[in-house]
Amino acid sequence: TKSTIISTALTELDTHLRAFVFSVLILNNEACLIRWDRTGAVVTNRFNYVDNSRLLVEFFWRFAHLMHGERSHNPSV
Repeated sequence: TKSTIISTALTELDTHLRAFVFSVLILNNEACLIRWDRTGAVVTNRFNYVDNSRLLVEFFWRFAHLMHGERSHNPSV
């Protein structure tokens, strides 16, 4: 449910001391990316990840190649 998704993101921000977190919401053959921070969330348009897997693969590739400090670790903690 929507409240479970929000609660999970907020828990991730609080318990892992993150400045922001990403979620991938998968609904059947469609997905969207969500970037959460303490002020809210930004959600991409849904896309068909079965027919257009390049978008999801590129997101994970780019995230995996970020430096440790760029992966949302909160430097003020």
